[in-house]
Amino acid sequence: MNVLYVSPTCGPHDLRFLQALSDRKVDAHFLCLTPDEEGRDISVPVTRIGWTSDGVDVEQLRQIAEKIRPAVVHAGPVPGPAWLVARAGLRPLVSASWGSDLLREVQHNVQSHERARFAVEHTDVALADCAAVNSAFRELGMAPERIVTFPWGVDLQDFSLTAAPSISGPLTLFSGRRWEPLYGTAELVEAFALATQGGAALRLRLLGSGSEHDRVGELTARPHMRGKVQRMAEVPESEIGRQLGKSDVYVSASHCDGSSVTLLQAMASGLPVIASDIPGNREWVSHDHNGWLFPPGDVSELARLMVHASASRSQLRPMGLRSRSIAEERADWSRHVDSLLGAYRLAMTASGEATYPH
Repeated sequence: MNVLYVSPTCGPHDLRFLQALSDRKVDAHFLCLTPDEEGRDISVPVTRIGWTSDGVDVEQLRQIAEKIRPAVVHAGPVPGPAWLVARAGLRPLVSASWGSDLLREVQHNVQSHERARFAVEHTDVALADCAAVNSAFRELGMAPERIVTFPWGVDLQDFSLTAAPSISGPLTLFSGRRWEPLYGTAELVEAFALATQGGAALRLRLLGSGSEHDRVGELTARPHMRGKVQRMAEVPESEIGRQLGKSDVYVSASHCDGSSVTLLQAMASGLPVIASDIPGNREWVSHDHNGWLFPPGDVSELARLMVHASASRSQLRPMGLRSRSIAEERADWSRHVDSLLGAYRLAMTASGEATYPH
């Protein structure tokens, strides 16, 4: 099978998809629509396709497709690359949502909504990573039988159970999302500041970077916070498991998510979870079962749950084991790759003969 994979980035999730295709002997061609990332070493045995435009270039995309003649085109997010592929008239098209594109961007931006609707009208199969995204596709007009839903999942062998939290001493919280308002990073640090101000024995390991860098810096510089927050730069995906292994509880304050891969990685490591009560998280975290949920943006409640976790250490190991069990049952990426290939085959059947207008 010959696949043209189109993305705006060369990020870790793209590499996981491309590596999975390579492992399954799919002839994948990778088109990254950000010229600055073209030179990045991806260490995945796929064919790289050059892109010379820094904007919408339908004609260049058609020329690429005419040369490659793919059996299927995989493109996402929906209002971006999938819309561009739809405009170019390339079929069959598998449109992949990245979660926030349909759950947030399309809801707040008229142009994005129009582009997403156009893309869906010309999509043969849609990829959703959770029920909320599946519903968003249907609201845009996608036929339910042509939506394939599966979480992007984790490579379970790369994550092992962490040690049980100590009965005494500081409880270590871990956050691995980018420092952006969408992910509530500053709110998470504010909650931590509030929790520790009350005397809770907590430590925070904060992985990443982003536009909230200055605000995070201000919060962590408070006198009572000194020595309690470890700020770390982003690390390769291969290091995430080791970082989670040094932690006791995973925390996510995201305002919008599909099935967050970072959340699934934490669960695969056997960590209980404190997470915002949004649809994507509710598919994985049950309150008082494998973690706790709080209203998104509610700093006081998040702080209360941090304190509660520290005071409930005997519950943490059983919760973490439930997290691991859920990950093994529903988040095994090696099994979900079959769903991806099934989506490609369904698209080829639905579309009929491939088209590359020129």
